[in-house]
Amino acid sequence: MCNISWHKWPDLLVDYGTQIYIPWRLSEGEVLFKDISYFFGPASAYLHSWVLTLFGPGILKLAIFNMLITGGLSLQIYILFKRIADTWTATLCGLAFILVFAFGQYRGGLFNFVCPYSYELTHGVALSFVALYQFLKFTEKPTVGRLAAVGGLAGLVYLTKPEVFLALFVAIVIGLAAFQWTARARSSQTGKDWLVFSGAFLSAPLLFFLYFYLYMPLPRAVEAILYPWILIVKFSLGDSPSHQWLMGSDHIGSNIEISLIYLLIFVIVLSALVLFSRLPARLSAKPLLGSAFISAIILGLTWAFLGEIPWLELLRPLPWIMLLLGCWQLVRLLKLGNAKEVGHHIFLLTFTIFAFVLLFKIIFKVQVFHFGFALALPAALLGIKLLMHDIPKNFRSLMGDPVYYRPPVTLLILVYISFHVWIQYNVYQFKTYSVGSGYDRIVDYDPSIKTRAPVVSQALDYLKGEIGPNEEIPVLPDAIMLNYLMRHKNPVKLITFDPIHSSLIGEEAFLGYLKKADPFHILLVDRDMSFLGARYFGQDYAQDSFQWIQQNYELEKQFG
Repeated sequence: MCNISWHKWPDLLVDYGTQIYIPWRLSEGEVLFKDISYFFGPASAYLHSWVLTLFGPGILKLAIFNMLITGGLSLQIYILFKRIADTWTATLCGLAFILVFAFGQYRGGLFNFVCPYSYELTHGVALSFVALYQFLKFTEKPTVGRLAAVGGLAGLVYLTKPEVFLALFVAIVIGLAAFQWTARARSSQTGKDWLVFSGAFLSAPLLFFLYFYLYMPLPRAVEAILYPWILIVKFSLGDSPSHQWLMGSDHIGSNIEISLIYLLIFVIVLSALVLFSRLPARLSAKPLLGSAFISAIILGLTWAFLGEIPWLELLRPLPWIMLLLGCWQLVRLLKLGNAKEVGHHIFLLTFTIFAFVLLFKIIFKVQVFHFGFALALPAALLGIKLLMHDIPKNFRSLMGDPVYYRPPVTLLILVYISFHVWIQYNVYQFKTYSVGSGYDRIVDYDPSIKTRAPVVSQALDYLKGEIGPNEEIPVLPDAIMLNYLMRHKNPVKLITFDPIHSSLIGEEAFLGYLKKADPFHILLVDRDMSFLGARYFGQDYAQDSFQWIQQNYELEKQFG
């Protein structure tokens, strides 16, 4: 996957520029929330600023660093699922993560673990897996150190992205409460557990608060730590067309119907596999032959309907599966009496709650090619565990020889993975045009598909010869990647101004930043923002800002 995707991970203009620009500016001494507005937590930005401080600026350097994180997450996934399932299930989970989710490139960039639209999302998910693994170890052998590790990791996740923290926090709180109810109901340790967890949880946010307090007044420092949550409470983003489409609430009835249809298909296929596992006893004498026969049928049907299978939509029933799986685990938990077994099932319930809550943002339309690359990952892995481990282990009375069940299911999972690799390979082949050079080289779409890459190259070449070495230039409404590639600071505190930012911050504040900066040049980029609720900067939103620009600036050069 590294070979076919090299230099092709990020999107040239959309979102990823923020992920490289902010760490670069922080490595140059600026302070987040004081010098640059940002809507997510500070952990990822400062982590990357340290990387750039050590190794120098470079998109490739940041990509390699996050490939190391991705490799670490794949190892964590393998270790976790080997512990709660078996080696073969863990191997399939690791393969699915790397080949389906980690390098995802299905309909453009942004949605992969190497150069995502938001590193806070991928880092939050990675930290959550580590936190959940520590919680598993705590349920097996409760120690202060393990619980403190869970709390400390949860505190770090708080500093990433709200939706990831919400999923982890809800899951861990319920899991810890369930563990105390079953294993420590009469123990004086119960209150101490919450103190340890809370103290460890607060440590990372408190350290960042103290850091910000060095550079800004107390109220601003508090706001910096709470800012993502202030925005969630103060503003409703669910009304924007983009969020409605992503969640599936724009056509909620039809999306629920589609997910139920896919759930029914899932049950039918699963039932067929269970029935195949109950082949007559005379075939069980030759299990390899029987398994090969079933696998051949699966391959034949897959090939026959290859073009009819909506591969990118097959995760639609995950919310229903997680809901049913959670209920089943809760019932089993209530029936168990053995303390060791109770701890194991408390963790499974906790992990399922995490996976289910993480789906909320896309709950009516789960798709791997968008936010699902991260938000659907835990649920998808639990789905593999359900198919490969839970069903043959817990429903033996309904099944025949497992040798008839596991190989065909493995084949189905591998076919699913292979088709996603094939899609990604073809999309990556469309990217042939290089912008930038060296560690900042980005390979974008061929001009016959999208014309933006040569236009950006022409603009960069022109600007490098026209603007002064220390000149600060705003790029509007949203193409901060150009500032980074030119190594010219954006003097406006609000470095992007799309319709979402307009609704959150207000045009008056943005125009105030722009007037205060009073730049010599302004670079306007043609961006259709219909997906975010208003199409064009200056026409459908930010009219006052555009009018001020027209009144105070003249057109010097146009590209494209």
